[in-house]
Amino acid sequence: MGLPVPASRYKDDVTITRTAPLAGSQGTHRKSLTLRARLYLLAIVVIVPTCIYIAHGILTDVASEFRTAEQLMTVLARITAVDTEQFLGDSRVTMTRISRRMVMAEPPVCTSRRRWI
Repeated sequence: MGLPVPASRYKDDVTITRTAPLAGSQGTHRKSLTLRARLYLLAIVVIVPTCIYIAHGILTDVASEFRTAEQLMTVLARITAVDTEQFLGDSRVTMTRISRRMVMAEPPVCTSRRRWI
């Protein structure tokens, strides 16, 4: 076996340990992550699922509010339809009463013989 290569002097660098290749093999290379790299990896592993969970919650709330708004608009449309139907029914009754009065009354007669030019 060969001697290991000395580690880097800088703490942020990746430490690479090399050994002499065995007979018939290409050699082994082993990388160990620094503490900073491990903390970054831990932060990513924690933050990504948390962001996905929050986004899922927001989308669920938006979908629920959309369904609620849709149901509310349906109720308002039905109320408007009922009010319009009642208004038209009342208008028909009023128009029928007015038309009966007009038929019963004498039509006005023009007594003037003047002609307008």
